[in-house]
Amino acid sequence: MGGARDPARMQEFVDALRRRRDGANPGFPLPLQLVYARQDPMVPPQVGHALAALIPDTEEVWLERSSHFAHVDTPELFVDTVRPFLTA
Repeated sequence: MGGARDPARMQEFVDALRRRRDGANPGFPLPLQLVYARQDPMVPPQVGHALAALIPDTEEVWLERSSHFAHVDTPELFVDTVRPFLTA
């Protein structure tokens, strides 16, 4: 098991986000948009909500008609969703 699927590494990531949120510089160093799909079999919605809560000023966006690979399964929907954020 490696990377993002390793519970220990995920906990380290969450801990780092908590330290950043609770520290002197709580914001993320650049604008951030978190894009999640409601029918994602790999990442349940509560994960998206939990990560968004740890990152002040992040934009959390939910795709209603896609899956984990939204950029492949519904590329037009994905692009229409992220383009306004990227061009702002």
